[in-house]
Amino acid sequence: MLAKNLLEKIGFTEEMKNEYKRYKTLLQDRMCDCVLRYMSGELQYNELVEELKAFETEEIHQHTVHLMFILECTGILEKRYEEDGIPSEVFVQTMKDITCKVQECFDVKGIFGTFVLRWYDLFFRMKVFALGRLQYEPKIHSGDDIVLKDYVIRDGDFILNCHIPGTGPLRHSDCVESYRMAYEFFKGKFRDGILPIYCSSWLLFPPYQKAFEVSANITDFAKDFEIFNRSTQGGFWDAWRVFGMDYKNDTSVLPTKTSLQRAFVEYLKENSDYGEGKGFILFDGKNILTSR
Repeated sequence: MLAKNLLEKIGFTEEMKNEYKRYKTLLQDRMCDCVLRYMSGELQYNELVEELKAFETEEIHQHTVHLMFILECTGILEKRYEEDGIPSEVFVQTMKDITCKVQECFDVKGIFGTFVLRWYDLFFRMKVFALGRLQYEPKIHSGDDIVLKDYVIRDGDFILNCHIPGTGPLRHSDCVESYRMAYEFFKGKFRDGILPIYCSSWLLFPPYQKAFEVSANITDFAKDFEIFNRSTQGGFWDAWRVFGMDYKNDTSVLPTKTSLQRAFVEYLKENSDYGEGKGFILFDGKNILTSR
């Protein structure tokens, strides 16, 4: 049930392709029933997690089982994109997220797989789309009004929740082009010709901005957002994004190969403030109205 030529299209390395073939041989088509019931809506996410445990063995780790299941769902998802008239390039770009997650699992866990199965529930329910460099999840704002400049985001307004896949450099020009693509893709759903784009990310956490000064890409991205809230965390939960490993309060074992890694090692030595910022971009199809 793998989408046609998917592994090639989404940039699987030869090692990844070989690992897929090996585990496909071990699993055969035993996941088919599970895939069909999940994709039809008969099997809900929590039930799915329980059923997938049956495929775990000494040879097949849980992370690998989850990845193989995700890949087996892509054939059905591709057909749904076609039926909805969504361009094939949007499908391929969206599925490239899988390659990122496989590489992250290799780096952090040393396993061919993924540790974020829940994330793909949104993909298979067609609630997340990659448009250029960024991913978007359509939402309806609920709660208090949010005032940005002279624009008010009200309860019931259409917004986009922006996600940042690890597909490479976060170039500002690529982000702006992605906002433009999102504006066209979701045209008619937002009001007054202004698209509110929401992001909740460690990249927007104000205390980190000193460390981010080594990356013009990150600082330019953050400057586009008007931060209206922030939340704190009990630890540096995003360490694996910077270092490819979890942080266990020992900076001496962290890699310092990149300027960002070195900047965060210094941050961690001097600070214990961790979290994420929440912000909005207002985009009119050409201009970022919130850019500082």
